[in-house]
Amino acid sequence: MFNVQNPSKDYSQGHNLFERNGDDWVLVSNYRWNVLVQPDGTQYHIDRKGNYKKFDRTYQEQSSERPPLGLFLEMFKRENSFFDK
Repeated sequence: MFNVQNPSKDYSQGHNLFERNGDDWVLVSNYRWNVLVQPDGTQYHIDRKGNYKKFDRTYQEQSSERPPLGLFLEMFKRENSFFDK
């Protein structure tokens, strides 16, 4: 597709981005925050120290009594798949 010669495992996670595979969120990251964005626009921000915030689709901070630990675990698994073992 992009006329590259090296195998796709060098630059991908092995998922087709154009195929719906059951994921209900998108991961967005920068130097400080990992952000899970859900289809309804809800965002969960977690920093490198484990602090987290919840925002609605209009970016208004929401109270959140319990973090979505299952989502965060899946996010960390996916993020770590980019690093050599």
